[in-house]
Amino acid sequence: MSCRVLAIWVLCFALMTSLTTHAESISAPEITSQGFDMSEPQAGQLAKFGRLRVRFEVDERISELVVKERSYEVDLASTLETDNLLLFGIQTRVRNHKDITLNFENYINKKLENEGQYYFLLTVKDKEGQSTSSTLSVMVNRERTSLEIMEERLDRIGRGLFSFRRVGPGPVSGAAEFGITWKTIEAANVTIRITNSEGSSSRLVRVLEPAFDSVDSKKQLAKSAEAAGPADNIEITTTGNGAAGETFAVVVHDRPYLFKIKESRTLLSDLGTTVILNGEFKH
Repeated sequence: MSCRVLAIWVLCFALMTSLTTHAESISAPEITSQGFDMSEPQAGQLAKFGRLRVRFEVDERISELVVKERSYEVDLASTLETDNLLLFGIQTRVRNHKDITLNFENYINKKLENEGQYYFLLTVKDKEGQSTSSTLSVMVNRERTSLEIMEERLDRIGRGLFSFRRVGPGPVSGAAEFGITWKTIEAANVTIRITNSEGSSSRLVRVLEPAFDSVDSKKQLAKSAEAAGPADNIEITTTGNGAAGETFAVVVHDRPYLFKIKESRTLLSDLGTTVILNGEFKH
């Protein structure tokens, strides 16, 4: 091999090594929150939202930085409208910047007119064609008056745990205060029939399981019980935890109680079959 050929080969090898090393050293753009966890929605007051900053670090310089929120979409690297820049707390376009921090405070206070949850899709692309995306979520709440706060507190639903037990033909312990009782109507699977207690003014209501989980206020509870309508009785199979997930409601003196059975157990003894129902209720 001649010296000339060798020199060319060495030069080509050096060039290839340099290009490979450069490619390996290029890092993708990074999007990082400043002082908060971007995986969690950030809450604030309508028209009074505080500072909310997100940093973009781009070693190979920014070619595009797109912010999209509902129908609004802007590329802060190319926009010619100063108003778009001011919405995010910057003065000039961000093209060719290696790092920039956006503050979403102005946008939230000027553009978001109703309370609710909103999402910003953030995408940054560098000169090498690498891109990174992230989502910023904000929860905007309307300021409540003192009267509204009091009404919300009064409407806040109550929660409790219950444990109903019946041994053989005896009374159902824990259920008397709700005006209900039961008797076994089928022995093999220990199916029980829940009814109103004799002389009780309570009334039973059959409700579906999703209703229990979705009810968060007394108003919702009342509507749920009213929509379901009364039931003469409710039959439930209790062996093998068969009653788990069953829901029903009892209206006591116009006050509804919504029950969800979490566990059902049956035990045999000299006194007869013991039936136990455990769960939670809302009122």
